[in-house]
Amino acid sequence: MFGRYHNIGIFALWLVAAAFFLYEFFLRTFVGTLASQIIPSLHLNMESFAWVEASYALAYGLMQVPVGMITDRFGILRSLLLGILVCGIATLLFSQSQNLAMAILARLLMGFGSAFGFVCLISIVVKYFPHRYFAFMAGISQFIGTIGPMLAGGPLVNLLQHNQGQWRLSLSYVSAIAFVLAICIIALWRIPSKTGPIDNNWPKRRSTLGTQLKVLCKNQQIWFIACYSGAIYISLALMGAVWGTSFLQSKGLTQISAAYVISAAWLGYAVGCPILGVLSDWHCRRNYILIGCALLGLIATAWIIFSDTESCVVYLTIFFALGVAASGQNIAIIAMVENALKQVRATAIGLNNAVITIFTTAVPPLVGLIINTSAHGNAIRLHPSDFVSGLIAMPLFFLLALVLVCFFIRETYAKTISSVI
Repeated sequence: MFGRYHNIGIFALWLVAAAFFLYEFFLRTFVGTLASQIIPSLHLNMESFAWVEASYALAYGLMQVPVGMITDRFGILRSLLLGILVCGIATLLFSQSQNLAMAILARLLMGFGSAFGFVCLISIVVKYFPHRYFAFMAGISQFIGTIGPMLAGGPLVNLLQHNQGQWRLSLSYVSAIAFVLAICIIALWRIPSKTGPIDNNWPKRRSTLGTQLKVLCKNQQIWFIACYSGAIYISLALMGAVWGTSFLQSKGLTQISAAYVISAAWLGYAVGCPILGVLSDWHCRRNYILIGCALLGLIATAWIIFSDTESCVVYLTIFFALGVAASGQNIAIIAMVENALKQVRATAIGLNNAVITIFTTAVPPLVGLIINTSAHGNAIRLHPSDFVSGLIAMPLFFLLALVLVCFFIRETYAKTISSVI
């Protein structure tokens, strides 16, 4: 009987963690969808708006490695509860923001709380699921999580219209979801198992953070893979979370049409994660998938920048392809784990996410500065030509990813470093 309850508890824990990952992914991207409401309401320009978005990524990135340590020390349940509560409070605070400083503070808190989502979710997969299913389970986890950005597109605009354009009221409703998830986490403490609480036996790592980072820093493959992850993901972050809606509106699409195109990008990411995971596990190869994703992203971003079409259907297709290309980041995480020693895998996951968020923190403000300069400070009426000089970075990053995987990242053949040794 206890075994049955234990299995239910593990599944419930994974499901709640995946739901929180969905929620924090929503928080990561909703600002881009509501840009035309938030910018005038908080008296921002394109550059200051980019800093509002980047403040989330800054806190998220800085917390990645410490979150791994916190989860190891205090357990998955406590860590998830902390992250969920912080996200709920921060979202409510953002909905009441009246100026740039208050908005940045709220986004910093969102980033802090959201940092627990992915690390805790992948920690559950690593601990409780067989390695031969790791790529698939990681992909399914990402599939559930990336429903969040899809909801932050068209569905959020529909909610906004239902509330007569009141973005503050809409975000107040969103904040309530976090407190429902917190209740679910508290309820999981009551599920028994043979050994007590679900995550009671998670090994407590004795080595210091400095020791773990020293071990990782000596592994060149860790850095190559982390840079690949950042390079292949940044374009989706730029288009899916910051500039996509505004760029497509400058091309002639309506706000709701543009939002659904952005949702198509996240749909491509969501679908790509489990499918590419299955293919990678089936063929016991990682690099073939990584090369294909880099090539696909290079083609898609070049088309987005230089095409003159105004067809919504065509944009839906190309943005879906961009999402599939970015889903190669899920395979990169698997390669990261396989290249790391067992005792530092959680830290490696955190380091991978930290590098990604360095990209997503540093690049959007620079792109925003270039766009703002090209538009001569006019954040209200933007033309497609205003975006080109900034967004040209997207195909260049995919080209960097292609070079890394072709010449620097070694194939693991779906085996961990201990297995290879």
